[in-house]
Amino acid sequence: MKTKPQNNDLGGLTPLMVKGKAKRKSTGDIKCFLIEKIGIYLRDSYDFRGKQSLGYWNEKTNYGGKNPFKGDKIRNVDFRAYKIGADFIIFSDVKVITLTPKVFVNVDK
Repeated sequence: MKTKPQNNDLGGLTPLMVKGKAKRKSTGDIKCFLIEKIGIYLRDSYDFRGKQSLGYWNEKTNYGGKNPFKGDKIRNVDFRAYKIGADFIIFSDVKVITLTPKVFVNVDK
């Protein structure tokens, strides 16, 4: 299966969260985890590098889109020269998956 280049921009890393219960020994140390659900989400940063086109923008009409008759063509280099401050990070919604069966992770030494 071929993928488009923009589908590989996340570096192959997907943040993962787990939800479950921790079982303790009588001394208070954690003995094992029972993982009941996992949550997967995407995190990406916008750094505006390379030659990517950002579409056509018009500051007077507040237009941003693909129509070349409604604004000026803006590329990453144009935005870097214009922006003030740092880059930003965007997060997707979390996709929660209930594990069946649940997963036990033993941490007892």
